[in-house]
Amino acid sequence: LEHGGAGAPTLDMTFTGTGNALDSRITFTRASNATQFDSSGNLVYAKHNLLLQSQTFDNASWTKTRSSITQDTAIAPDGTTTADSLVEDGTASNTHDLRQTVTNTGTNTWTLSVYFKAVNRPWAVIEIQNATATSNRARAWFDLQNGVVGIGNTAGSGVTYVSHSIQNVGNGWYRCILVGTADSAVTTVRAWLEGTTADNVQNYNGVNGQTSVYVWGAQLNLTAMEGGVTSSLSTYYPTVASAYQGPRFDYNPATLAAQGLLIEEQMTNSIRNNTMQGAVAGTPGTLPTNWAGASTIGGLTRQVVGTGTQNGINYIDVKFSGTTNTTTANIIFPETNTSIAASNGQSWAGSMWIALVGGSFANITDANLVTRFNDGAGSLLTSNITSFLGATATQVRYVSAATASNASTAFVTNCLTLGFANGAAIDITLRIGLPQLEQGAFATSVIPTTTTALTRSADVASVNPLAPWFNASASTLYAEFVWEGLKSTSGQAYAQFDDGSTNNRIVLAAGSSNANIMTTTSGGTSDGSVATPATVFAANTIYRTALALAANDLQSFVNGTAGTADTSVTLPVGLTNFKLGASLSATANVWLRRLTYYPRRLSAAEGQAITA
Repeated sequence: LEHGGAGAPTLDMTFTGTGNALDSRITFTRASNATQFDSSGNLVYAKHNLLLQSQTFDNASWTKTRSSITQDTAIAPDGTTTADSLVEDGTASNTHDLRQTVTNTGTNTWTLSVYFKAVNRPWAVIEIQNATATSNRARAWFDLQNGVVGIGNTAGSGVTYVSHSIQNVGNGWYRCILVGTADSAVTTVRAWLEGTTADNVQNYNGVNGQTSVYVWGAQLNLTAMEGGVTSSLSTYYPTVASAYQGPRFDYNPATLAAQGLLIEEQMTNSIRNNTMQGAVAGTPGTLPTNWAGASTIGGLTRQVVGTGTQNGINYIDVKFSGTTNTTTANIIFPETNTSIAASNGQSWAGSMWIALVGGSFANITDANLVTRFNDGAGSLLTSNITSFLGATATQVRYVSAATASNASTAFVTNCLTLGFANGAAIDITLRIGLPQLEQGAFATSVIPTTTTALTRSADVASVNPLAPWFNASASTLYAEFVWEGLKSTSGQAYAQFDDGSTNNRIVLAAGSSNANIMTTTSGGTSDGSVATPATVFAANTIYRTALALAANDLQSFVNGTAGTADTSVTLPVGLTNFKLGASLSATANVWLRRLTYYPRRLSAAEGQAITA
């Protein structure tokens, strides 16, 4: 279609290219970390910065200890006059520092980075501390005159030094980076930084009112962060009053094909420890904390071979061997039968990454991932089974989704089972990665947990205002997308225009029967509705749809097929918002690949052409 002139698109957003960044008109937020697969097929956290007020160190989010901040005194690495002076007081033989604390749950690797420029102190030191026992810390020194690293080490226990590096970003500025781990006993970690006099020195005689260093751009990441931490400003994410949580441009881990911008609803992983905390290798060894499974099962001996991470997926390798004395066995439970509350009518999706890494499926007749509903005593009521018989050395995420259908339902769990002939010889080693159990009809993106159930917040993306690209009298919106999963009980919108209420809106959605449905509401009355062409959506399939509308003229298109036009439509008025992957009341679970807006009503032929 046209690329210029009055009929050309006024908004064209593609989310599957390389080096993706959101259109500057999109506002995106998410209140928690979230995972995605990067272009190499590795599971990573989306881009983020967990420190607040990352360029405004005078803010109360930063505690100043024997120091103060003078704001906006120097040109920062991005060319703006936003770098601050870290000013000493006159205290002798002590630190003159800045610090900020964040929550640590479980055992984590942390990356702290900050930009420094020498003024009166030639060195800088940064630490990742146990905030409640500050003598336990990882720390590193940086020579700001020569651009080289100094000592890096561990002090105390619980927080352990991993590595540190320095990167020249020009004009005397260096990005100083420290990587350390905090174990599960550390409930809060502290980012700590100061200028100093020499390598391996923290305490020195301050000069009251003197600037030690210029400081800018502090960042704290849970490793591994998507994109990494480099000297490039493209991996630094400024924050103000809240942490930065970036959009997810997701990739298929098997094919490495770009999926698009992932928009998901809020979801909780009820498995408290899917990252294998507490596991110990041995025969039988120790399963991860909160997991269940006998050391001898149906005549078989269990052996914990070890734990690790493959392509970002935390796993445990478990071997089962011996001669069976039964025909079936429940071998692994990431939670016990009475740990996770559930009720009749609820849908739950259990998932695990599974691979065969030793032995074989010889003499094994069934190998299943089971989502099971239990009564108050933990006894099985109903279940759903997904087979992983024939799994290979390649990790694959298996999903078993089920809906409770017994009034006595009190709990839900998922587990692995094996079936075999009585008296059969078995030798198999399974790699089990990142099990998840969530209340919903399908599995969503991985939510890593360590000690407690964890909730991933909803992705929220919108364009507001619509001016100057929106035409209230005639429009066509093209959408290319892939459903992550579909709800059977309610519709879900993949795009919506509205006035901030349900009174005036244009909705592109999957209806309650998962059928294509596009509607308009004017003045609080549902006015136009085109559910044809009668497409029933499926997950993991690319769809190209368009909605063209003008007064008394509403028509939809799906994959090159035109629906019947609705010729009795009153256009909604006062539209101000364009929501991506959501309606006013709910967030979809969708990869958006492309959204294109034309300020005119495309013809039937054009609508068919762009969606073909």
